[in-house]
Amino acid sequence: MSRQDGVVACFRHPAKRVVVLGLWPAAMVSLVVGIWWGAALYPGGFDWQYRVISNLASRQDNPDGYLVFCVGLGLCFFFLLPLPSYFSVRLRSTAVRLARFSTVTLRVGMLCSIAVSAERIVIRDLGEHIHKGHEAIALVAFVGLFVGVAGFWLGTFRLHRAAGSLPGWLLLALFIGVMAPIACTAASQLCLYLTKADLGWVGPSWREMGVPLYLSFAFWQWLTGVGVFVHLFLITVLLPAEVPTYR
Repeated sequence: MSRQDGVVACFRHPAKRVVVLGLWPAAMVSLVVGIWWGAALYPGGFDWQYRVISNLASRQDNPDGYLVFCVGLGLCFFFLLPLPSYFSVRLRSTAVRLARFSTVTLRVGMLCSIAVSAERIVIRDLGEHIHKGHEAIALVAFVGLFVGVAGFWLGTFRLHRAAGSLPGWLLLALFIGVMAPIACTAASQLCLYLTKADLGWVGPSWREMGVPLYLSFAFWQWLTGVGVFVHLFLITVLLPAEVPTYR
């Protein structure tokens, strides 16, 4: 096997040590640097509680910082691309169908996240060419990431429940942790729709108008993003290092 083939094989089927000590640190450094640098260059300062993630990636809203944010976000998901396959082969013994489904959804979510980053770098405004094009890709990315993480977490729950290695209440509580921001997002938007539909899109002006933080879609979006990454890492740690063998 050539060195190039070895690198490709390592990326497609990495060992746990490579994932935890190599891919994850690289992904997190890329993401944190991209967010921090992009936010530092945001005109007037970036108010993450009332500004959505896409504001950081916008040429119009963040002309000096959109590029570093998009590069950081794209690199982050590039480094994490081996995770769906890494998870799937370790869950085949307890949740084969769920693992296959979650592999597809999580991979689609990651690839669409990379596509969002590339689109914002290459195309000034995708909406001028495809109506709601950016929103569609971003929505697929979000749904793919969330559903994929939820599916793999359920598979991890089944694995540890069968082995009795971790208490079920702990795994269930952690799963509720990733679900809670989504439920809070839906509840906050429903409340706005029923009571304050004339506010317009979320922004710092909401703070000046006294709109409570718990009604801000941006606030819950950021918390959901953090929850997705936390649970992806927990799945990585909780799954066994060795791939099960089958006869």
